[in-house]
Amino acid sequence: MREPLAGLVVSALRVRPKGDRVRRATLAALGFIFVEALVGAALVKFRLVVSDDSAARACVMSFHLANTFFLLGSLALAAWWAGGGARVRLRGQGNTPLLFGIALVGALFVAATGAVTALGDTLFPARTLAEGLRQDLSTTHFLLKLRTLHPAIALTVGCYAVMLASYTANFVRASRALRRTSSLLACVFGAQVIVGVLNITLLAPVALQLTHLFVADLFWIALVLTTASALADDATAETRDAEQPSLQPAVEQT
Repeated sequence: MREPLAGLVVSALRVRPKGDRVRRATLAALGFIFVEALVGAALVKFRLVVSDDSAARACVMSFHLANTFFLLGSLALAAWWAGGGARVRLRGQGNTPLLFGIALVGALFVAATGAVTALGDTLFPARTLAEGLRQDLSTTHFLLKLRTLHPAIALTVGCYAVMLASYTANFVRASRALRRTSSLLACVFGAQVIVGVLNITLLAPVALQLTHLFVADLFWIALVLTTASALADDATAETRDAEQPSLQPAVEQT
């Protein structure tokens, strides 16, 4: 992945002017890919692999996945802006930046708990669903305790993000781009719920865990683009025009 990303950065530096948001996003992605490599090396260097069930491994894996999300978000924004997406503006947007910031931080927290939950499923596999429930309720190991909390946290954050996006698209920002991204966010969240239920029911097979992670990546990308659409300058302008449709004709008549 480093070679294509390096080519993307070089292209952005050659084509885009200095200070352009596409250049900044691609440079950020390049930084995150280097951090990704360092974290992977640390996992091997400190032997946080195989059957290690320490808190250190859980923390490093959580950071690893969070960094992956930052990498994906940077690439998504670079593509979004390169395709003509408006720049993000925080001033004059009311409490919208704060509300979407909560959604983004919540999604990162869900990803961190998901990484730890997947580690618990790998290190402490259950032969039956009943056995898995007994493990979760009877053990004191943090990996298994978190396995019961992750679904509840994920549902809470996911519902919040989808409802926030839908409300913003319908009542706050009159933007076609926001309506598209919010609809995509809702669809991906629905798919993730289905995959999550299957993952629990089928006792987390590796293929389904990877699918769960892939859909989580899609949800994060959709949330990042929804946030960018909600805070875009053009969305604000469209909202002002929609709120005052009769002002211009009145002026012309005068």
